[in-house]
Amino acid sequence: MTTSSAFAKGRQIRRVLAVGLGLLAVAYFGRQFVSYWPSIAAISFTTDVALSVALAALLHVVSGLMDAWGWGWLLRGLAVSVRSRDAMAVFLMSQLAKYVPGGISQHLGRLALAKTSGLAYPPVLLSLVIENGFALGAGAVVAGASLAFGIAASAGQMTRASWTLGLVIGGWMIGAMTLRAVLAHPPAFVRRILKLEGPILISGRLVVGYFLLHVASYAAIGGALVLVVSGFMGPAGVEIWRVAVAGMAGWFSGYIVPGAPAGLGVREATLTALLTPICGAAVAVSAALLWRTSALIADGILFLVGIALKPPVQDQK
Repeated sequence: MTTSSAFAKGRQIRRVLAVGLGLLAVAYFGRQFVSYWPSIAAISFTTDVALSVALAALLHVVSGLMDAWGWGWLLRGLAVSVRSRDAMAVFLMSQLAKYVPGGISQHLGRLALAKTSGLAYPPVLLSLVIENGFALGAGAVVAGASLAFGIAASAGQMTRASWTLGLVIGGWMIGAMTLRAVLAHPPAFVRRILKLEGPILISGRLVVGYFLLHVASYAAIGGALVLVVSGFMGPAGVEIWRVAVAGMAGWFSGYIVPGAPAGLGVREATLTALLTPICGAAVAVSAALLWRTSALIADGILFLVGIALKPPVQDQK
C-alpha cells in the first residue's frame, strides 16, 4: 500500500468515526428531548426567555466579530498586507459554510474567497492551521482550567487547582512556542505541506494576544449560555460560573469531534449532560436548543455583516 493510499484510507476511517460520534450525539440529544418533552412543554417561554435569546445572539455576534478581526491580525502577523475590513468580510462570509457536513467547508470557502480578494494562498493556508490550533488550545485551557477550579473549589483544594492551571497554560505555551520555532526554521516536509517559500517569523506579542482573543471569544460564548439559562430560571437562580463553563466546554466539544456540521448534536449533547445536574433536564434541553438558536441567528447576522464589509468590485482590482 502506497503512502498516499494509506493516508486516504486513514482519513476515510477518521471521517467514518467522526460521523458515527456525531450521530450518537444527535441520538442522545434526541432521546433526551423526547424523554423530557412533557416537562419542556410545561415550561413557560416568556418574553424574558425571548429577550435572553436575543442578547445571547448578540454575544455570539461579538464572539464572531472578535474571531474575524483576529484572523486579519494574524494575517498581518504573517506579513500579508490586508485591511481588517477585507479580512473580516472573507472570514464572515465563509463561516456560514460550516453547516455543510464534513466540518471543513468554511475553511475551503475562506481559501476560495481569499484568492478572489488577491490574498496569497500559502499564508492563508498557514493562518487556518494556526487559527484552529489556537482555537483548540484556548478551548482546552479555558474548559480544563474551569473544570479543575470547579472541582477543586468543591473539594477545598485550590492550591492543586492553581498548579493544574499553571500546567495547562504552560503546556499550551510550550506548544505555541514550538510552532513558532518550527515556522522560523521550517523542515522540508513542513514547507511542502504548507507551501512555504521561506521562514515565517511570528512575534511573541501576536502569540499571546491571539490566544487571549480566543479566550475572550470563548468567554462570550459561555456568557451567551448564562443569558439563556437566566431567561428560564432568573438571574438569581443561575450558578453563573458552572453554566458558563458548560457553555465553553460544549462549544469546545464541537471542535474535538470533527465531521458534525457546526458541531450540531455534539454541542447540544454535551450541554445537556453538563447542565442537567445544575438546572434539571427540562431546562437543560430547552436551554441547549435555544442556545443553538441564538448561534444560528448570530451566524445569519454575521454573514450579512460580511457582505456589508465586502469592498466594491473596483476596490478589489
